[in-house]
Amino acid sequence: MKHQDLLLSKASSLLLIVDFQERLARAMSQKDQVEDRIIRLVEIAHQLHVPCFVTEQYSKGLGSTTPDLARVLTNCECYQPIEKLHFSCFGSPEFNTVMKNYSSRSNLIVTGIETHVCVLQTVHDALMNNYAVYTVADASTSRSVIDYKYGLKRMRDMGAHIVTFEMVVFEWLRQAGTPEFKTIHKFIV
Repeated sequence: MKHQDLLLSKASSLLLIVDFQERLARAMSQKDQVEDRIIRLVEIAHQLHVPCFVTEQYSKGLGSTTPDLARVLTNCECYQPIEKLHFSCFGSPEFNTVMKNYSSRSNLIVTGIETHVCVLQTVHDALMNNYAVYTVADASTSRSVIDYKYGLKRMRDMGAHIVTFEMVVFEWLRQAGTPEFKTIHKFIV
């Protein structure tokens, strides 16, 4: 039996931050820790040339991306929040257009809020669109711990890989001692 490589590669990855918005984030469990992980992932992705995308669910009512995250995202060449009304990012025509521009990349790394709603429905649709999906457990959250926990469980049952911040970073790097590792190391510790 031939096995495919299940480790992430920076060349095949896309990073998606789902709806980490001001008014919504305030109500989230572990908000500060999750935002810290997302910010560090964005900084590392930028250093490794992994495209990053951010969505905003009904920004008129829920506000914009949190200021600290938005500041870091402005360094990314492809930063432009994608407005959406559907819970799944794939319900946005603009999101689908952006994704088509990166059709050579097959690994979608998903972070954001809420784990059991927008993240889960996006993961479902990404799997239906033949992406290998990696949900970052410590860079996602919900208002309640039980919704978070069962959101992750359901995504795993659907076929998504549940990973952590460090798993993503070290799989992108693959080895220590390189110039990339030395540049990235400060974002890990």
